[in-house]
Amino acid sequence: MDEKIINYVIEKLGENLFQQGPDIPPPPVVLSRKKRIFVDAKDKDEKYMARRKKNTEAARKSRASKKAEKLEKVFRLKDLLKRQEKLNKMVDSLEKEVEALKKRFEELR
Repeated sequence: MDEKIINYVIEKLGENLFQQGPDIPPPPVVLSRKKRIFVDAKDKDEKYMARRKKNTEAARKSRASKKAEKLEKVFRLKDLLKRQEKLNKMVDSLEKEVEALKKRFEELR
């Protein structure tokens, strides 16, 4: 679903949307993840397990909010694309009306 929308945006706005220009800074450097430190079974006490459970729930909540935010952006993009299409039709209609009025004005002169 996301790829179709992205392809549609690329088609409408052009490939240069994602290209780097002189006034566009390069993308940020992604640092590698921190190395995992494994805890021995003997060191896994209640305090440690409570921290792990809290962290697991926080990670789950964070992933869910990111997913919801992404979906919201997708729906917003769809809505904006529909609105743009509607406005483009309106512009075309108004341009035709202006041309017709210009012709009529010239006829009346």
